[in-house]
Amino acid sequence: MREQIATVFAWEDRKIWFSKDLSKSILYSVAAPGASQHNFMLALDVEQYGNARVRKIMGDHGWFQTVKSDLPHFTYLGHARDQLESLGLKREVVSGQEFWIPNME
Repeated sequence: MREQIATVFAWEDRKIWFSKDLSKSILYSVAAPGASQHNFMLALDVEQYGNARVRKIMGDHGWFQTVKSDLPHFTYLGHARDQLESLGLKREVVSGQEFWIPNME
């Protein structure tokens, strides 16, 4: 597997991309091997991500959408919505869905 990963990164150095839309690094589409939040039970994908009621229930239990390019992905932040800004996150709304992303400003 290490050889395969090294090959993919070598190809990407030559601008042969493997993201979902083939326009950038695969790391925009998936986590590096062994680094997925899913492996550590800190993330899950929710089929009903478009349902506002489901998103509210998830948020009430500390789960929030955090990856704008991966709509079903919810990350366990373990805090109430009103605490997230104080933790260095900022709210962004995209197509009516709320995402909490790092505040880099």
